[in-house]
Amino acid sequence: MNIKQRLLEYKSTFHFCKKIRIFLFALCLLVAADRYWIVEIDRSMHDVAHVASLEPASGGDVEEMFSNVTFSKLVYEEPVKTSVIDNIKAKLPSLPLFGKDKAEDIIIAPKARPDHVGDGGLLATPKHKRIAIVIDDLGIDKKHSSAIVAMDNFKMTLAFLPYAQHIGGLLEHGKANGHEIIVHMPMQPQSDTIDPGPVVLKVGMTAEQLMDNLDKGLSAFDGYVGINNHMGSKFTSDPIGMDFLMRELKKRNLYFLDSVTSAATQGEKMAKRHGVTYLRRNVFLDHEESDKFVNKALAKCAKVAAKTGVCIAIGHPKDVTIRGLNNFVSKAQDEGFEFVSLSDVLDARGHSAPLQMVETQR
Repeated sequence: MNIKQRLLEYKSTFHFCKKIRIFLFALCLLVAADRYWIVEIDRSMHDVAHVASLEPASGGDVEEMFSNVTFSKLVYEEPVKTSVIDNIKAKLPSLPLFGKDKAEDIIIAPKARPDHVGDGGLLATPKHKRIAIVIDDLGIDKKHSSAIVAMDNFKMTLAFLPYAQHIGGLLEHGKANGHEIIVHMPMQPQSDTIDPGPVVLKVGMTAEQLMDNLDKGLSAFDGYVGINNHMGSKFTSDPIGMDFLMRELKKRNLYFLDSVTSAATQGEKMAKRHGVTYLRRNVFLDHEESDKFVNKALAKCAKVAAKTGVCIAIGHPKDVTIRGLNNFVSKAQDEGFEFVSLSDVLDARGHSAPLQMVETQR
């Protein structure tokens, strides 16, 4: 081999090594930018998660407990926008931190395609098109809450704030119209200027403080089957707080709907750890209060449900949301869309097999 050939060989090897270094550096940046990429699995949890009603966790006069709560206008957290890292992560397989995962260690419900027909190829389409509408922040604004509860031509999941007073009639009316009830539990937002209300779950609270506020929140009314977060971008990102919450939800047989107000939410990870049934929303309907925005969000719901079989959407008791639903629902029903509760979504997955998480594609 002459000198020229050797130089060419060394040059080729150098460029190859350079490409390897660049790839490894980019991979390190990716992992550093998203430390939640690798999901820790607690191998000790194999329990089946259930959905069940719950009586109040403790006694006490709830009206007296929240008698000093007044809100002239409810405040909302802006929904999180999926980052580039999240999009890349969603396309990559989950990797174990150490060793090899066994199939029985991770029990996850199929993603948003519960009942396909066809040969299972690319042309397979969902047998059902289900939309689960969740209305948050109910109970404070009695006029708009009553208008939501009165809708009886389709199922919804109604999320009542635990500090809302005099809501017995709303709860009964909602159940009579076929709606499902959950607790809209206040959790700490990132912003210190936003008030999530009393009985809020905060980062840094002791276990006793968290338990006290959770017990008060879950004692406000009965007949609910799960909870979701009111605000909570800071609390849901905290692994310690969410570990506590999921442990308690498991004891009480409640599901958790993650509103996904933070891209760093620990909801899925901690739900897996404790065997809690977990769902996450697909679409926010009305964080911009305009008919155009709500109608576009509802159209997106239909598109997601048609493609994947199910869409979970969260809205609020607002005029614009009520108008949008009134215009959208009957037309969607005529086109074959089913409006269901969150428990219906879970039932469609089938509780005959162990189920720790239900997640719909974003």
